[in-house]
Amino acid sequence: FHLYRSESPNGLLLHLNEALIPGQATGSPVGAAYAWLDEDLVPGREYYYWLEEVDTHGRATRHGPAKAAVASRIFTVHLPLALR
Repeated sequence: FHLYRSESPNGLLLHLNEALIPGQATGSPVGAAYAWLDEDLVPGREYYYWLEEVDTHGRATRHGPAKAAVASRIFTVHLPLALR
């Protein structure tokens, strides 16, 4: 997986992870839970996130955006489940 963030739904995407995030439940019909600590945020702003799945052939499918409003330095964003 790749994870992206922007300050608007149509804005420039910032690629957050340096390396591909490996799947934890490849082939599972229920998927897995993942966590990402995004420390470079400003309280009071809204952010948008995209999750991009990459299959074993290198084909990418992007999901999102999911909107998150930062009220404090700690928050959680739930992205839609991607099943293949």
